Amino acid sequence: MNAQGSDLFDDHDPVEEAAVAWLIERDEGFAPGRAKEFERWRTASPRYAAVVERLEETWSILEELPPVAVGATRQNHQSTAEAMWSRAAVVWSLAAAALILGFFWWRNDLRNPNEGYATAAGMLRKIELPDGSTVTLNANSDAKVQYSSGARRVLLDAGEAHFEVAHDEARPFLVTAGGVTVRAVGTAFNVRLAAASIEVVVTSGKVRLSTPEQSAGEKPETPAAAPLLVKGDRAVVPRSAAEVVPIITRLEPAQLQEAIAWQEEMLIFSETPLREVVAQFNRHNRTQLQLGDADLGGRRVGGTFAAGNVEAFVSLLERGGDLKAERRGDREIVLRKAQ
Repeated sequence: MNAQGSDLFDDHDPVEEAAVAWLIERDEGFAPGRAKEFERWRTASPRYAAVVERLEETWSILEELPPVAVGATRQNHQSTAEAMWSRAAVVWSLAAAALILGFFWWRNDLRNPNEGYATAAGMLRKIELPDGSTVTLNANSDAKVQYSSGARRVLLDAGEAHFEVAHDEARPFLVTAGGVTVRAVGTAFNVRLAAASIEVVVTSGKVRLSTPEQSAGEKPETPAAAPLLVKGDRAVVPRSAAEVVPIITRLEPAQLQEAIAWQEEMLIFSETPLREVVAQFNRHNRTQLQLGDADLGGRRVGGTFAAGNVEAFVSLLERGGDLKAERRGDREIVLRKAQ
């Protein structure tokens, strides 16, 4: 998404659009299980909950207005279906107005580089920052940008992001995720905040890594205190270990491509545990995969898949003959061992 763009549909807020869709669906009546899905989505991020609350307040104003007798204005010639359509049209109009107001609010805040950004399931978002740097957010991700005269800072609260940093010696670019801070000047790197670890992959240039035990963002006293990563390096920092020690490995070109394939809405796996494959597909799809047998998680998977086509992936697993899929409604697929 171009921060300077003028097209409304290029500059939409995916969180607000998702919230509007959820509220309209709720207004029409949730299908079985959808109320729980909505609640899981709403509580996944404080920002999601805030957007829903703001829209609910706006919609409540409409409900409190004196009723405009649709039937009377139509001389009572409208059918019940037509009346329901009129109500839906009003709701859609209000939703569109809310989106437009949200659009102008977002555009005005671009003059201030301190901003928050988020994505929902199946959505990618590319943000161009005022200094020329870009942030690409993966699905289900949340980031806050804080610029000052001395530093450019990004806080990754959830998910995954790829950063292409414009060179500026006077203002380092600092990305913090789960207490781990990546310090860069002009480079490109990927940061993924998982439940058990923080992963940093350098795709161009070099970065300096610091952990919660160090002074985040400050220049280290010794190189060993905050290791220097170069292109092709991957650092994994455990979140639950007593001592936070980065595990650094070198990636082959194919592995490096795998790490950032999500930007092209593709998922590339090479001997990847099925539990990790499931987690990545779940980030990109409303239909969620579950492992019915815990020991399936260690099975290795390889191949290239469209991130949004979970059904094709499941069909491929079933064709292998040793797994079967149990579909629970239209939003959950449980993978089990074939009997």
